[in-house]
Amino acid sequence: MVVWMNVESAKASFESRDPQLLTFGAVLVLNAFGFLAFAPILLSFAVVSVIPFGLSTFMLPLAMLCLVTFFLPFAFGNPYVQRLAGKPPHTSLAQCFLVQVTCRPRRHSGPRGVLEDADDIGWLGVGAEHLEFKGDSLTLKVPSANIRALGFQSIGWRGLFLSHRTVVQVEGMPGVDAFEFTERASWMLLQSRRIGLELHKVLESLCK
Repeated sequence: MVVWMNVESAKASFESRDPQLLTFGAVLVLNAFGFLAFAPILLSFAVVSVIPFGLSTFMLPLAMLCLVTFFLPFAFGNPYVQRLAGKPPHTSLAQCFLVQVTCRPRRHSGPRGVLEDADDIGWLGVGAEHLEFKGDSLTLKVPSANIRALGFQSIGWRGLFLSHRTVVQVEGMPGVDAFEFTERASWMLLQSRRIGLELHKVLESLCK
C-alpha cells in the first residue's frame, strides 16, 4: 500500500508505504545487537562475584562499561542497518548520509515503537535548496522554504545522553510536525558524534 500526502508546496512531497526491510523481525535483530554488546558487562559482574574483593572488583566492570560505551553505535545495530540500507542511491545532491528518521508524531507505536525509535532507515541527501530522504517505507522531499526551525539534541537514555540527533521542524506538510535525523553509519561513539555534528552543520547551512 502506498499513501501520498498532498502538501502546500509543489516541490515538497511525503510518501509512506509498508516496510519491506525494517520489519518487526528486523527490529528484534537490532535489539539483539544491544544484548550482545552488553554481554561483557554481565560477564564482568559474574567474574567479580567469584574473585577475592579488591581493586579489580571495581575496575573490571568499569573497564567493560567504558568498552561498551566506546562501541555504543554497534550496540544500536548500525552494522545491520548498513546491510539493510545498502549502497547510497544515485543523486545529484552534494551531501549524503545514512540515517534513521523519526517522525513527529511517531508512525509506529506499541512494542514496535518501544523497541526501536526509528520510523525508517535510509539515505538522506542535502542540496543547496532542499533535503531528500529515501528509505524503506518513507520517501520525503523538504525544500528549505518548508523548514521552520532546526534543533540539535541528545537522544536521551537510549544513547546514554552521549549521542545526538538533528530535529527539523517543518510546515506545510499535513500530519507531520518534524523529522528527527540520527546518523546510523558509525560503529564507534566518537565517529558517531563527528558524523552527527557534520550532518547538523550541513542541514543548518540549508536553512541559511
